[in-house]
Amino acid sequence: MCSVPNCSRNGGARQSDMAAPGASTMQNVKRHTVYFLLLPDTLLIDMAGPADALLFANRYQKDIHFDLKFISPFPQIRSSVGLLLGELAPLPDELEADAILILPGLVGMEFHYDTPEEKAAIRWLRQQVKPSNRLICICSGALLAAHAGLLSNHAATTHHDHCKDLANIDSSIRVEENRIFVEQGMVSTSAGVTAGIDLALHLISQLAGPLTAHFRCSCPQHGRLYAPGRFRSTTVAVGHAQESYPSCGA
Repeated sequence: MCSVPNCSRNGGARQSDMAAPGASTMQNVKRHTVYFLLLPDTLLIDMAGPADALLFANRYQKDIHFDLKFISPFPQIRSSVGLLLGELAPLPDELEADAILILPGLVGMEFHYDTPEEKAAIRWLRQQVKPSNRLICICSGALLAAHAGLLSNHAATTHHDHCKDLANIDSSIRVEENRIFVEQGMVSTSAGVTAGIDLALHLISQLAGPLTAHFRCSCPQHGRLYAPGRFRSTTVAVGHAQESYPSCGA
């Protein structure tokens, strides 16, 4: 059974229990633009899991709105499961100061980023990501961020198969193995697959409140139980506050 009051078996709150569309006026809604940077062979669950969690947060409450945009140097890509994703927006000329950027992982064991389009993506990341932007790297997405120099002198994690690769790209990165995700300042990195969903729920908890994150993942079809701080194992002062969370084996 769902552990959250008023959770229906179809995975959402009853319509009467949802925040009414007029509960907050448009000028009171805090909007966050969330960009998903997609490359060929993007792991579909790395994109779809966090995207679904953010869209559910929009439906559950009306104070925070996540505006999802899917961008790429390619007009279309084929995902890890063979599904063709088209009509992708080009890389924007500039990121909003408070924009959130999510880098999903790619399927495979080696990532060379050697096509002109992939090199353009790395240049764009290097030029456009500001200290005020939240950077969310899921699975091997951390490798792309590392190539762009965005993880230098940061603690970070990634899928366990790529921890050595991450260290080899940039020796200044303090690679933390056996972690669900690592957060340092505005930069967060996660292990593989479901760890990316955990990181998305953590983001939702920070911006839209823990109740929204808890409601999203405690209903039966999600099969997870999120409680803010439940996974915290250490807090380390490294320039900015750093949070490390032990791995669930993803």
